[in-house]
Amino acid sequence: CAAAPLDSLAGLAWDVLVNATPVGSGAVPGETPVPAESLRPGAVVFDMVYEPRETPLLAAARAKGCRTIDGVEMLVAQAVGQFEAWVGAPAPVEAMTDAALAAIAEARA
Repeated sequence: CAAAPLDSLAGLAWDVLVNATPVGSGAVPGETPVPAESLRPGAVVFDMVYEPRETPLLAAARAKGCRTIDGVEMLVAQAVGQFEAWVGAPAPVEAMTDAALAAIAEARA
């Protein structure tokens, strides 16, 4: 595993890209931390931003043929793990996703 500056990303072989910054969120809207030309078809692009759910990075990655994971998926996966650890039963994933999306929409309003 190695780290490199973003401007060298296009020349590197990589399989997973994780955006753990607010770039593309409501705080920094319309921007992407990685230019579309640096994305690799078939790679996984995970954007931890959950508002908006479809960030410029994810839109570019999907158009480039990447598998994408949005921040809501991460948020719900964390909640599922916590629920199952505490309750000892399968989590209601669909209800949790709906609740997360409703809370995000309410905060936006």
